[in-house]
Amino acid sequence: MSVIKNGSVLVSILFISYSSFCMAKTDNTRFYQCQGEKGIIISQFPCSADAELKTVSTFVPKETRDTQQDIIQLNQTQFEQQIEVLESKIKTAQQKIRNYQRAKMTERRDELDKLEKLMDQKTKKALSKTVKQEVKNIENKYDEQVKEQRLILKDLKSELTSLKKRYQ
Repeated sequence: MSVIKNGSVLVSILFISYSSFCMAKTDNTRFYQCQGEKGIIISQFPCSADAELKTVSTFVPKETRDTQQDIIQLNQTQFEQQIEVLESKIKTAQQKIRNYQRAKMTERRDELDKLEKLMDQKTKKALSKTVKQEVKNIENKYDEQVKEQRLILKDLKSELTSLKKRYQ
């Protein structure tokens, strides 16, 4: 919804600018261009028999308008987009944390299930130490990933708070 709203504001601004440009008055300046011994000569009078008449057109708007409001609106739109991007990154980081925690629990459960499936007591005892070490490795791996995402999340939230304070 906000993308459409922001896009329509931008289209309106461009249309107004284009309309002002199309309604502009044209001012033409004529001059003569000749080739001389030292190079090109530009003059308001013919400078030789082979002088070419040239015209430069400039556009003068019928009326100028204050663009301050356009600048304010564009800044507000940019601010809103920055907030949306940060909020999206925050949601992504939160989702990654949930996914890592879910994957950790799944891998941990699967590793512990190895001790319970079709094993006698002697085999369980022999594999117990290996399985416990593997569970610890799984937990460490995912805990590091969660820790990293939480740091990213903290930075994003701090940036969002700072951004909101700056534009309020």
